Amino acid sequence: MSTDTIRDRRATLARRTFLGAVAGVGALGMGTGGAAAERFERVAILTRNTGDPDEDTFYGLSSALDGNRAFVGAPGGVVDERITGFVDLGIRRSGTWTQQPLIPSPNDSIDLFGYDLDAEDRHLVVSAPFAKVGDVEHAGEVYVYRRSAGRWELRHRLHAPTPRENASFGQAVALSFPRIAVTESPLWLRDPVRDDVRDNPSGAYVFEFGNGEWSFLTELEPDDGAPDDLFGHAVDIEQQRVVVGAPRAENDDHPVGAAFVFRGGKRGWRQTGRLVGADDAPGVGAAVATDRNIVLVGSDQFATGRSSSDVPGSVSVYERRAVPQRRWIFQERLVGPSGEPGDRFGAAIDMLNDHTVIGAPGVGEDGGEAYPYIRRRGRWVRRATLAGTSPTEDKQFGRSVAVDSRFAIVGAPFFPGGSAFIFSV
Repeated sequence: MSTDTIRDRRATLARRTFLGAVAGVGALGMGTGGAAAERFERVAILTRNTGDPDEDTFYGLSSALDGNRAFVGAPGGVVDERITGFVDLGIRRSGTWTQQPLIPSPNDSIDLFGYDLDAEDRHLVVSAPFAKVGDVEHAGEVYVYRRSAGRWELRHRLHAPTPRENASFGQAVALSFPRIAVTESPLWLRDPVRDDVRDNPSGAYVFEFGNGEWSFLTELEPDDGAPDDLFGHAVDIEQQRVVVGAPRAENDDHPVGAAFVFRGGKRGWRQTGRLVGADDAPGVGAAVATDRNIVLVGSDQFATGRSSSDVPGSVSVYERRAVPQRRWIFQERLVGPSGEPGDRFGAAIDMLNDHTVIGAPGVGEDGGEAYPYIRRRGRWVRRATLAGTSPTEDKQFGRSVAVDSRFAIVGAPFFPGGSAFIFSV
């Protein structure tokens, strides 16, 4: 959605009365995936919307989990009659999820605060890719919060070493303390991305914490990148490994996309892998996730800037092998149970240890589904099928996902007005 569109809806959005709701509901029926289906319970629904699907708060466009805390981004949300975006908080106490006071944007203008976020161990990272930096419009900023005495305090503001107009710094963020990875890439609220923004700056940066401050560490550049690659569309980080998605990178002269793997050490940061997916399905690098020696790469044709898709999505699994060489080996290709063109399976991925959740927001005329997997004997097995409360169109359940050892959260930014669903796993 363009800035003009957001401004045109200012009058409507400014009149919104936020109606927070957390609803515990019963168990949800599930599908199968190569093993006996397991039972997942939907334990809460988070929302702060009136339920009007025309009021685009994009609540649930981003989400994260950290223990008993859930975070939901609403980059089009209104706070104090200002369209600046916010991050919603849910906390679990005595077995019940309740909503807490939201975190508003620190800015007064339209900045898309909450477009992406990540959380880990008392730290919360939130992007605002439309934020103004000095006199540079839409350069983008990222905000680092720390929880202290039960409150989330803004500790640091991060931006690119050289802020650039329309760079959208904060298209994607990932946190693995003491490092944060941040990318620049054309924004995907413009749906589909227009040709005139594809040439906007792209990039990936790493920041590191030390001596009480976050400081710029390095810029990551692919060995064979091109301006139209959309390098930076997605990112994940685990300690000294960063994976960056570029869904229009060329493979054998075809712009089907790739994911670039970087690793840092005493000699600096270098590219250690270029993962191109299991087949020629376009949009490789639409979503990425890494944990331990595994990288998951989602293929979603929509990430190439097309408004529709004629192929189903997929997720390619790679494993880092030390023998015979230190290199990334393709393991398997995961596909959604629908197998239908446009299901967008792999548009969102999160992974922790042997657990992952994969979003497919295009299933059922954009109703959407999400699928938890577990890794058993080196193979990923689908455990269940997660869905929202009704098959209404344009809710995009699965547009964002997050998983930890006990819960999964699935964002549905158009359900209507936006919601996030928490499941016990």
